Amino acid sequence: MKNLALLLLILSGCITNTYLPENESVPAGTNVIYLHSDKQPIELFNAIADYLAQRGFILQENKDRLTIITDKKTLMAQTTSRYTIFVSESGKGSKATIRGEWGTVEQITMYAFGSFITDPEFRRASWSAPRPNIVLSYVIQMARQLGTVTYGRD
Repeated sequence: MKNLALLLLILSGCITNTYLPENESVPAGTNVIYLHSDKQPIELFNAIADYLAQRGFILQENKDRLTIITDKKTLMAQTTSRYTIFVSESGKGSKATIRGEWGTVEQITMYAFGSFITDPEFRRASWSAPRPNIVLSYVIQMARQLGTVTYGRD
């Protein structure tokens, strides 16, 4: 059991992949992704919901407030993600404000089996290290397919 824990710790430090090309540049510290579209807000909301649902995300949708919250989902490198997305009117189109959180599968598993972690810890994703970069790069890829992208911090 000790060896398995050591192996997981070593492997978690070797994560370098994201969902973006290697030459992609995202400003350090980015923790908000903005998706800009010429679609009406409800059309962008539906496009985002469809994109995520088709990729296996379980969604909590509020069409009155144009908000989507995803349940946790494992992405690459045993990184677990969840997102909060808010769509609003912007000029002649709409804007989606996307924030992500990340955790590890190991934390979720230890929590499920009553191990020493009392609650699976999710952290706000910020462009700074491999795991949060994986979480943000996933929605950057989505945003590029649905419109244009800008980056922010709050």
